[in-house]
Amino acid sequence: MHDNLNRGGKTMRKQSLIFLLSSLLLLVLFTGCLTPLQEAVKSGDLEMTRQLIDQGADVNDKSDHSTPLCHAAIVGHKEIAELLISKGAVVDQLNTCYYGTPLNAAAYSGRNDVVKLLIANGADPRKTSNGWTPRRYAEARGFNEIASLLKNAEAEGPRRVETATEESQEVARFEKVVQNYRNSASKPALPEEARKYKIQAEVAVRDKKYEMAAELYEKGLNIALWWPEGHFNRALVLGESRYYLTAMREMKRYLQLMPEAPDARAAQDKIYEWELKAK
Repeated sequence: MHDNLNRGGKTMRKQSLIFLLSSLLLLVLFTGCLTPLQEAVKSGDLEMTRQLIDQGADVNDKSDHSTPLCHAAIVGHKEIAELLISKGAVVDQLNTCYYGTPLNAAAYSGRNDVVKLLIANGADPRKTSNGWTPRRYAEARGFNEIASLLKNAEAEGPRRVETATEESQEVARFEKVVQNYRNSASKPALPEEARKYKIQAEVAVRDKKYEMAAELYEKGLNIALWWPEGHFNRALVLGESRYYLTAMREMKRYLQLMPEAPDARAAQDKIYEWELKAK
C-alpha cells in the first residue's frame, strides 16, 4: 500500500509539473502580439486603459488569445479589472484566457483581490478548463489562502466571497455611526489628521487628479467615518473617475448622515444619474 501511495504521489507531482511547464510555454508563445489596450492593461496604466476604451477599443479582444481582463487578472491590476468589467468585459466565459477563464488566471497568478472581484461579479469558482478548477490552479501553485477562499466559494456559489456576516457587520457599524452623529447636540470637530487629508484632497481636485482625491478623502473617512462632507465629496470625485457603484454608496452614506441637508434632493438625483451610467 505504501508503494502504491508513493507511486500515486509521484504521478500527481509529475502531472502538476507538466501542467506548469505547458502554461509557461503558452505564455511565451502568446507574448509579443498585444493590442494597445492589452499593453496598457499589462503595464498597469489605468488612465490609458480608460482613454483607449473611450476611443472604442474592444474590451473583449483576444488578439493574443487572452482578453484584457485576463491580462489584468494575471498581473493583478484590480482597479483596471474593475474598470473593464464596468465596460462590459466578459467575466466567466471559457477560452478567453491562457488558463480558460479570468478567474483561473487570477488563481494561477496568486491575485487574491482579483479573485474576490471576479467572483463578486459572477465568475463561477466551480467551472473547469481542461479538468482544472480555479482552486486546483491555486493549489498547484501553492497559493493556500486563495485555495481556501475558492473552496468556500465553491460551496456558496458565485457572488458570495464577502460573507453575509461581514456585510451585515459593516452596515451595522455605519448605522451606529449615523445614530450617534444625528443624536449629538453639537457636531464633533474634524480631527486635525482628517483635516490634513481634506486639504490635500481639495488640492488634488483642483489639479483634476480625481482618483488621488478619492484616496485622500477615504483616508480622512477612516479617521472620521461620521464626516458628511467627506462622503459627499468622495462620491463626486468617484463619479468623475467613473466608479459609479462606489460613488452611489458614498452618496447614500451622506444622505444617511444628513437627510435634511439643503442639497439632499440634488444628492439623490446624482445617485439616479450614476445608476444609469453604471448599467
